[in-house]
Amino acid sequence: FFNSRLSRVVTKLFARVVKSEESSQYPFSPSSVDVEAVICFLEDALVACDKVDEAMIAQDAILATKNLAKILVTAILKARGESESLRNEINELGIDAGSSSLGRLVSDCASDLGLLNDTDTSAQSASRDVSALVSAVGEAPLGPERDAAVTALRQYKENHGDDELNNHLKDVSAAFRQFVLDQLSGASESQEQENAASLSMSERIRSLRSKLNATEAVVQSAVDRSDSVSYTTSHAAESHPRAAIEKSSSEPIAASSTSVRAFRERLAAAQEKRTSSNDSESKEISESTSTA
Repeated sequence: FFNSRLSRVVTKLFARVVKSEESSQYPFSPSSVDVEAVICFLEDALVACDKVDEAMIAQDAILATKNLAKILVTAILKARGESESLRNEINELGIDAGSSSLGRLVSDCASDLGLLNDTDTSAQSASRDVSALVSAVGEAPLGPERDAAVTALRQYKENHGDDELNNHLKDVSAAFRQFVLDQLSGASESQEQENAASLSMSERIRSLRSKLNATEAVVQSAVDRSDSVSYTTSHAAESHPRAAIEKSSSEPIAASSTSVRAFRERLAAAQEKRTSSNDSESKEISESTSTA
C-alpha cells in the first residue's frame, strides 16, 4: 500500500534538509557529512529499487525513492561544481562509477547540470574552489569554524592534488602562505597524533590481555595440580582403606603413649627425690641421737 500524500510530505522535508545543507558555509563538507556512508546508502537503495518486485511494492514508491536519491546527488554535484571527485570516491569504495546504479545516476545529474565535460569544468571550478577555501581558512575564527575550513581545504587537496593550491598560494603574501601551510600541516599532525594514541591504546590493551591470559594459565595450572593431589590421596584411601584407617588411628595412639611415658618418668623422678630426702632426714636424726 502506497500513501502518496505521505510520500509528498517526506519529499518536501527531505528537500528542506538538503536546502539547509546547501546554504551552509561549506555544503557537504567531510567535516559535517559522512560522504562514504551517503554513497553506500544511495547505491544500496538504488539497487534495491532495481531488484524490487513490482507486484509487492507500488511503482510510485520506487519512483519516489529514486527521486530522493536524485535530489541529493544533484545537490552534491552543484556544491562541488564537478562530478569527477564524486566518481573517484565511488570507485574507491569498490563501486563501479560507470556501470553501477549510483554511477548512472551521477552521469544523469551531471548531464542535467551541464557538467558533462568534467575536464574543462573541473579546471575552471578548481581555481574558484581553492580561492574560496583558502580565503575561508584565513577569515574563519579560531575554533570549530576554522577546523571545518581547514578540513575542507585538506579534502580538496586530497581530491585534486597540490597544483591549484600551490598556484594560488604564489599570489598571496609570504606570511599568509606560511599560515595556510601551517594550518594544513597542523591538521595532519593532529591526525597522526590521534592515530598514534589509538595505536598505543591498542598496544596497551593487547599487553593487558596477554598478562591476563598468562595469569589465568598459572591459576589454572595450580588448580589442576591441587585437584591431582586431592585425587591421588582420595584414590589411595579408597584402594587401601585399612591402611589408611590404621595410619590415622595409630597417630593419636603414638602421641598418647609418648605422653604417658613422659608422665611416668616425671613421677619416678619425684619419688626418687622424696626417698632421697627421707633418707637424709633419718640419718640426721640417728646421728643426733647417738651424740646425745
